[in-house]
Amino acid sequence: MKKDIEFQYGDKVILQGEFRKGSEQRNVGGFDYQLYLKSISIYGTLNVENYQKISSNNVNRMERNINNIKLAVTKNIEKLLEEKEQQIVKGLILGDTTTLEETIKEKFQIANISHVLAVSGMHIIYIIIGIEMVLKKWLGRRNVKYVVMIGLLFYMSITGFTSSIVRAGIMGMMNLIAFLVYRKNDIWTSIAISLGIILIQNPYAITGVGLQLSYLGTIGIILFHKNVKQYLDNKKIIKKNIHIKQSKRISKITENLKDMVAVTISAQIMILPIMLYHFNMIGIYFILANILVSVIIAPIMFLSIIFIISSFIHLEIAKCISIFLSLGIKVLIQISNLANLPFSKIYIPTPSILSIIIYYIVILVSNQIYRIYTSKYLNCTKKRVKNVIALMKYKLYEKKKKTWEIYQKILRERNIQAFIERTYKGIFFIIFLIGICQFPKNLEIHFLDVGQGDACFIITPNHKTILIDGGGSTSSTFDVGKDTLTPYLLDKGYTSIDYVFISHFDQDHVGGILSVLEELQIDQIFISKQEEKNENYKKFLEFVKQKRLKVQELKARDTILIGDVTFHILWPIEKQIEENQLNNNAMVMKLQYKSFSMLFTGDIEEVAEKKILNLYNANLESLKATVLKVAHHGSRSSSTEAFIKAVNSKIAIIGVGENNMFGHPNDAVLERLQSIRYAGLQDG
Repeated sequence: MKKDIEFQYGDKVILQGEFRKGSEQRNVGGFDYQLYLKSISIYGTLNVENYQKISSNNVNRMERNINNIKLAVTKNIEKLLEEKEQQIVKGLILGDTTTLEETIKEKFQIANISHVLAVSGMHIIYIIIGIEMVLKKWLGRRNVKYVVMIGLLFYMSITGFTSSIVRAGIMGMMNLIAFLVYRKNDIWTSIAISLGIILIQNPYAITGVGLQLSYLGTIGIILFHKNVKQYLDNKKIIKKNIHIKQSKRISKITENLKDMVAVTISAQIMILPIMLYHFNMIGIYFILANILVSVIIAPIMFLSIIFIISSFIHLEIAKCISIFLSLGIKVLIQISNLANLPFSKIYIPTPSILSIIIYYIVILVSNQIYRIYTSKYLNCTKKRVKNVIALMKYKLYEKKKKTWEIYQKILRERNIQAFIERTYKGIFFIIFLIGICQFPKNLEIHFLDVGQGDACFIITPNHKTILIDGGGSTSSTFDVGKDTLTPYLLDKGYTSIDYVFISHFDQDHVGGILSVLEELQIDQIFISKQEEKNENYKKFLEFVKQKRLKVQELKARDTILIGDVTFHILWPIEKQIEENQLNNNAMVMKLQYKSFSMLFTGDIEEVAEKKILNLYNANLESLKATVLKVAHHGSRSSSTEAFIKAVNSKIAIIGVGENNMFGHPNDAVLERLQSIRYAGLQDG
């Protein structure tokens, strides 16, 4: 591949290479990369083998100038601000979070203030206010609206026409147009037109989390703000004995605070199910965080705009402004540190689509009923609704009263037996419902796609949960535990795990579990004795100490009974193998449930397999299993013919990453498995 070509904006390039569509969702609750690419109008990725620039300047002057301005803004931000601050300012002004640290993103998300880093309605409001404040006196009330619209179009273009900015920009411009043509702006029409424009350009944009949150948050404010504000207004906060002047001042402050709280709650009511569906998390400090952000964000935004404009005039002026801007950004970072407080995030199982629909029906109906009950002016329809509700309340009260009278009569007549019978019936019905929920099910064994690694999730008939290994990744941008395991478990409806087995402490078996230990509650952990104490084992010990987890070391011939499921530990023994110590002393265990069995082999190699065969030579039946989890991802150093024959499984499962660098599974191993399985079928 050529290395000496520098590309510029507007260059036309011919690329040659292997085209790949994004990977689809591979686990329940997993990330669907293909759908994500479609939502941002990308067809796939290209592994480029060769390229050639064929022409330059294939864009018009306006596009080139806009790009140059964006590059200049970025360059000035990077020149005058510290790294963390410049990352946040890029997100605030340009909506560019590509360089933002993952830890900062996570803190903003947990504190529920990540919306400040997505260019949206807040930014549009400040642009409209800013331009009108500066130019209104010179241009007049009507003419300044035209300048504002041009400013909005320019700002939308330098921020890349993302869904949230397109929504806010179109709605802002429609409001301005309505003013110019002497019409009242209809907010629902604005929402419909902006969404229609986005979906005509790319129908898959509707699947984007940003678009969903942007529109639902806006709809929430429209629907609920007035009612929430009215409810808060009914709460008396100012004491009567306060001086009149102080009372007015405090009243103004409390009004502003109430408005901020009302906006935050209104938006959260509508976006809550979507947040739970995508992120499985509630940040309990969201009201406090958003109030604090509401106070600080306006000065930060105005300072950011002045900073960028002044950076084009004179860098020294921009440098002076950057001192105050840096202070504001530091305050914003401190607000995001609310994410570090205890109970700052609570994990919730993924809600079903049906429960989300029911939630929206309930809150919309409740909101409408509240609006009818608090309305001073009722039309015929509202009066009918109010009368129907009153009738239902009356009927319910009458039924309750009648039931109570029956019980009173029973007690008066001292018919204790009848009373006891009725009580027992009620108790029996409740126990029956609980019993249905707890009724034993079948044994479930789920193998997860964690790339190059192993992970198995088991649900016993008595509803106990077991995680065996958890995959891992050496990538700094992808955490198997956080990005695959935890979403999977939450989508299955579990926020805690009863038992965790760690076969050994190689990254591809324990890396994901370390993240799960941090995020979810674990009751009991089983490991084998570790002679080789690597970095993963040290991290594990830190987690155990910090969270006070129960850990038990297991060895050959130990037995763990979990309800009707038994785990027979077959390996390692006290005297450990010196050769490739970590892999060859991995825990090997056999799951037994009625006539079904499964052998988990970790990453043992040929030397360990031979020793296991010798150890159980007198009782090879203990190695036989219905299903074999093939050792070491099908490596050629494992799965000897003698060992596979001894296990004599009907099914063999191999955990590998697609196109992995190790060449797993080995062709010879696959041939051995197939030939032995075929021979077994012939004998049968």
